[in-house]
Formats: sequence, C-alpha cells, structure tokens
Amino acid sequence: MDTSFISSDAIPLIALVAGALLVFVFALCFGQGGQTPAPGAPVPGQEMESGLPRVAYLEPPVLPSHLEFWGIRPETVLRFTVSKTGKATNIKMVRTTHLEVVAICTEAVRRASFLPLRDPDGEAVEAPMVLTLCPVSARSLKRKPRAQPAPSLVDAG
Repeated sequence: MDTSFISSDAIPLIALVAGALLVFVFALCFGQGGQTPAPGAPVPGQEMESGLPRVAYLEPPVLPSHLEFWGIRPETVLRFTVSKTGKATNIKMVRTTHLEVVAICTEAVRRASFLPLRDPDGEAVEAPMVLTLCPVSARSLKRKPRAQPAPSLVDAG
C-alpha cells in the first residue's frame, strides 16, 4: 500500500485520533457497564428533574419476526399526555421508520405506567411527553419481562 501522500510524522497522530474516537464510541455505547436503564428511569443518586414526567414501567414492544429476519430495526417517536394517574392518553405518532410497528409501539405506551408531573403543592398534573421506541427482538427477551413496581418517592422535607 502506497502511503506516500501521508507523511511519516502524521501516522502516529492519525492512530491517536482513531484510538480516541474508538474509545469515545465504546464509552457512548457501553458507558453504563452494559446496563441500559429504562427510558426516563431515574438514575440512582440523582434527583428526578422537575418539569418532566418519568417512565415507571414500559414493557418493550416486540419486533415482528419478518422484520427481524430482514434486519430491519424500526424506530417510532410518539407524543402523548401523561395523565394525573400516570397513564398515557392522546397518543399520536410523530414519525416512524416503518409503519408496521406504530400499532405495536402505541400499544406498549398505552400499557405503560408513568410517574406524573407534580405541581409545587405536590399534586399530580397532566403533562406532555415524547418517547422514542425501538422494538426489540423476541429472541433478545429470554423470558417475558415482569412488571416492576414504580419507584417510591419519599419526601425529604
């Protein structure tokens, strides 16, 4: 391979940049020890952000087998309202990469539980939310996911 167009002094710099890029991508993908929290789940040790409802439980939508066979990994963005009781209402599709999974994703959000937004007095209020869903392979779910209880919120005051 002819590398005469690259000076020999630049090769270590190129290798350093390529290595740094590889480390960045690895950290981005696996930065949480291989464990990815549920979308919107509170991170231990951090207070929940005020102004945003959170996901308490969401069973992942399952990718249809024929889409999995062809290697299609669709993504659907849904906009909805989180009610005072923590249920999704007025679910609308914002965009999708494959129309066939819209119903699957919508049903997953309809069955999900959310931690509603609270006003300064601690009362639950309705709030809008946007969520991106990527259906998972049925093979990746070794067993049917079990419902997890919503994290309890203890008033520190």
